Amino acid sequence: MLDLIELGVANSFKTIGGRTVFYPWGFGREFVIADRARRERIENGLRWYLILSIISYLHILFFAFFFTQPLLLVLALWPFVSFPLLLRHWTRGLTVADHRAPLRDSTIRQPAANQVRRRLYLAAAVLLGGILLLTDPAYFKPGLALIVVGSLGVAAMGFVLWRQR
Repeated sequence: MLDLIELGVANSFKTIGGRTVFYPWGFGREFVIADRARRERIENGLRWYLILSIISYLHILFFAFFFTQPLLLVLALWPFVSFPLLLRHWTRGLTVADHRAPLRDSTIRQPAANQVRRRLYLAAAVLLGGILLLTDPAYFKPGLALIVVGSLGVAAMGFVLWRQR
């Protein structure tokens, strides 16, 4: 599991022309990182974000029947809401590169495509979990919340893939 997290962190950085570039989504807008200390802070933050996201989804998957509806909603929405906020914090003061790396760029295509696919599968799993919760009338509202969150995640990843074509 930790190897996958390290792979996700490593795929977010690339050295181009002697400068370190940070790809928050694995492709698209890139940020130039000037010093090693800043890169390490971003790496550590990204690593913790991935670990906490996995933990929150595992809690939903295995313990959904024990949570109250508001807590379930917080656990489901946390990764979607927190990443753009964390990204704004991590990239504050960084220089935006003058071009965007497309998804089809052969130097990053495979890691980026896998990253988008993993997020798409995760959103689909949340959507499926919501559908399964709808089978029990006592968990109709949490199931509906997971369906909404999963649908938004699937739509967001579909938009990212469509935009990069």
